[in-house]
Amino acid sequence: MSSQTTFIVRQSAIYGIGNTLAKLSGALLLPLYMAFTSEAEFGLIALFETIAQFLLAISALGAKAGLSRYYYECTDRGRRQFFAASLAFITASSGVFCLLGLWAMTTWSVEIFRIPISPATFVLFSVAVFGLLMAEVPYIALRLQQKARQQTVHRCVNVLMTIALTFVFLRVMHWGVEGIFAAQAAANMLTLIGLTPCMVRNCAAPPDVRTLGESVRYGIPLALSNVVTIVLTLSDRHILNQLRSIEEVGGYSLAYKIANIIQMIVVTSFITSYTYFYYKSLHDPGLRRTNRNIFRLFVIAMSVIGFGLVAFRREAVWVVSLGREAYQDSAMLIPYLVVGLLVSGIRQMLTLPLTKLKLTRSISAVSVLIALTNIVLNFALIPAMGKLGASLTTGMAQALGCAVFYLMLRRRGEADFDMAVVFKCLGAFAAFAALASAVQFDSVAGNVAWGAALMAGFGGSLFALRVVGPDDIREAIAQIRRPRR
Repeated sequence: MSSQTTFIVRQSAIYGIGNTLAKLSGALLLPLYMAFTSEAEFGLIALFETIAQFLLAISALGAKAGLSRYYYECTDRGRRQFFAASLAFITASSGVFCLLGLWAMTTWSVEIFRIPISPATFVLFSVAVFGLLMAEVPYIALRLQQKARQQTVHRCVNVLMTIALTFVFLRVMHWGVEGIFAAQAAANMLTLIGLTPCMVRNCAAPPDVRTLGESVRYGIPLALSNVVTIVLTLSDRHILNQLRSIEEVGGYSLAYKIANIIQMIVVTSFITSYTYFYYKSLHDPGLRRTNRNIFRLFVIAMSVIGFGLVAFRREAVWVVSLGREAYQDSAMLIPYLVVGLLVSGIRQMLTLPLTKLKLTRSISAVSVLIALTNIVLNFALIPAMGKLGASLTTGMAQALGCAVFYLMLRRRGEADFDMAVVFKCLGAFAAFAALASAVQFDSVAGNVAWGAALMAGFGGSLFALRVVGPDDIREAIAQIRRPRR
């Protein structure tokens, strides 16, 4: 394993600590949600989460992506001037979009949510989202400077505060849904205050407005692409709510949160670490070889952890739902959701070389096509199949996006990815997932033992298919044993 690949894996592992803790906090908070909210209220929380993701994608108008792309094209002082201009622009645009979101939610509350909601809930939610949007700016600076540990520390503190405050507001003060957003608002704003010294250190006068303009022109198509991605992955909740019921949104969202562990632990960690390394190394002649190695490891990691979620999906649903019967059928959705997330992760890796070529408009155009496909499939399948139909559509639309992006890269001679690894991993995943669904035991011990046997069989199949070899195992052991500097 090359030194560059080793560095990226280590950075990903550090980011993975924060991401894992964030996902663990979700697992710890879910029982609180289950104990102090109804199935309809849990579905309501899921709808609010989609709005938060939409605001996160559009609020900066592409300035965050532009900051990542152009940061290393500036001089040392120029970077601080560029960061100062980006910070001012993102603060203003985020404030405007949060206010617009607050106005839209209060104006069309009944049409969007279909149940009554207090004005205080909307205000607390908007404050929480603004704090989240602004905290992302200094996080970008830390990532660009490869300061994974500092970013992870801040994120872990935020997660711990969110858990503690949610417990107080739900268990002690009995605030219900308002308490959930009050906890997030307090934790996010306190985190933002703690990150203020980082923002100050990275700013210099006068702000570099010219580079900011270039970065925004570069980033706006990506912002549109991100918005479309949110529509692609999250519109199914709103369509479920409109065509079926908010209770089905609750069951679907529980399954998605469990499947989304693969996104938090693997996809976000890898993409976070590798994106900033990728932009920093654009002119490195060895970048394509590193990219190929990283892609293979990325697909293997996603497949293994994803299948682990499938193998123990029933136990996971039972634990996080506190055994509530209404949620137990959510387990059948997890294999389909995991496949969709696997394909989504691959699509994100294929996007990087396209951004290097500055084909952001093409990325946006394809993303719009994917989103429209997903929406059409949702309207076609959800009325008859409910949340199962919603689980199927995302993977189908993401597969279309992967195919188009790969063909675009191939035409430009940039398709340096081992796609055979993808098909082998997905084939083995599908075979063992079908086996996991076909065989069930009456006892928990029997199901756990069966899940462990399936995991061993899946790992063995990766060896048999030559996706993983002895050299990979030896290198992994050597990296674990190697003393840290």
